[in-house]
Amino acid sequence: MVNLRQANVTLRLSRAWSEADSVVTEHSRLLAGGGDPTGEATPAGLRHRGELPPRSSLALRLAGWTDTSWKRFLLLQLLPVLVVVFWFSVPIPVDLWPDRGDADDPSIGRPAKMNFWFFLLFYYGGYNAVALWLVNQIFRVYALNWWPSSMTAWSANVMTWLSTLVVGAIIYYCALQNLEKFTLTWVLLTLTTLLLPVLVSLGVLRSQNRNRHRHTLTEFQKIFLAEAEWRTPSSYRRFLWFAVTLSITYLALLAGEYLAHLFLSTLPHTWLDGLIYVYSWVITVFVFGYVAEWIIEAKIHSWPLTMIYRYYFTLIYFIFYRSLFARLRSLDQFVLVQLGSSLWVVCIYPIRMSRWVHSLLVYLFGLERPYEDYVKHISRTFFLRNYAENTTMVAFLASVVILHFGPNARFYPYFSFRPPVDDHPEHQYTLALTLWASLAVWASELAASFCTRWIVWLCYGHAIGREAAKDFQRYPELALAMIFVAIHVLQDMLLALIQLDFT
Repeated sequence: MVNLRQANVTLRLSRAWSEADSVVTEHSRLLAGGGDPTGEATPAGLRHRGELPPRSSLALRLAGWTDTSWKRFLLLQLLPVLVVVFWFSVPIPVDLWPDRGDADDPSIGRPAKMNFWFFLLFYYGGYNAVALWLVNQIFRVYALNWWPSSMTAWSANVMTWLSTLVVGAIIYYCALQNLEKFTLTWVLLTLTTLLLPVLVSLGVLRSQNRNRHRHTLTEFQKIFLAEAEWRTPSSYRRFLWFAVTLSITYLALLAGEYLAHLFLSTLPHTWLDGLIYVYSWVITVFVFGYVAEWIIEAKIHSWPLTMIYRYYFTLIYFIFYRSLFARLRSLDQFVLVQLGSSLWVVCIYPIRMSRWVHSLLVYLFGLERPYEDYVKHISRTFFLRNYAENTTMVAFLASVVILHFGPNARFYPYFSFRPPVDDHPEHQYTLALTLWASLAVWASELAASFCTRWIVWLCYGHAIGREAAKDFQRYPELALAMIFVAIHVLQDMLLALIQLDFT
């Protein structure tokens, strides 16, 4: 009889799932506030040894441009708007129907139809390229490359981008249920494309770890490998949480596109319909944003990622909220929409910074953040809100004017401001009403922002802009990532409003 006894065998199993995975764990800890006084374990030291993706020279130069408020305005707010304005201002070639009368007038003949290849290569291609580079920047902030070692960043992104265009061409030629005419089809195609970096990086990490184990273990140790592999390293679990946050952003983007499609397909609306639309979107975006932010803070421990995602969800809230302005019919509706928002900003943010609110959160929910860090946390949230307000308002005003008078107006009937024929003249939405009321809303937002910053400085001695701007110097990749976030969200809103009709 053979008695099997428990043997104490030392298995030299690595806890990392990739060559840089243990470094990612340390890097995430450093971003959360840790550090090594020797400098050997700092991100700079790790990059010197080649264990982290090298910092982009462009990111470093852009971070140097964030030292003053006017430079931050030009870089983080005006530059994304100018890029998006160029994107939707380029005239889209059309195929006219001369035998049916005026092709631009649906009441006379068939409307002008968009040239598909220009849409695929420039309009949708530009939108898709920005989305891919945004994912690259998020991976760079996380300090991990998603592509295999045999490829470069450019080759991986170009191949992914081209594969998306090929699928889009197949959808157009197959013409199944006219799927090419729905903007949701192209959004879903982009979201499917953006999942590829997550799947590829997941496969690379698992493959590298398995191959390293097989080559370093003895034959006797391999017997116990299957039993030991169930112990998932913490760095790998952190990456899975990172993948979950990316999926949440995709779901939020899809939800916004669906609500925009639902809003456009059910026109005209009453004031109650508009109210339901606004607050259903507010609830949706805040739920997604809260879940993503909790995962990053509790599971990933990366402050730059927290800022990126917080800015992302704030932007998509405001840009979809701005789009509603083009369907408000009176100044009273604008006042009702904006009054609650301004009062909320002026009253709630200073109250949230008080010590008794912090103590209440500690008592009720076990908040572990010290009061000084808690105040900085609230101030950065307000800082990002201001940036999102200004960026989306400038982009909205530019899009309303250019897409109403510009060469692509025929493809954006939403900005034509043609109410239903049976609508009462006193309750019709107009271009002038939208522009003047939007400017009034923007002025109230700027006034509310100024009052809030003054109250915070007077009560707490805390300068909101000065403290938040330090993050761009600490994390140079943050500025470039925020630029891509703004461009992507602004493009997504306009893609949701375009009317697609190809030959």
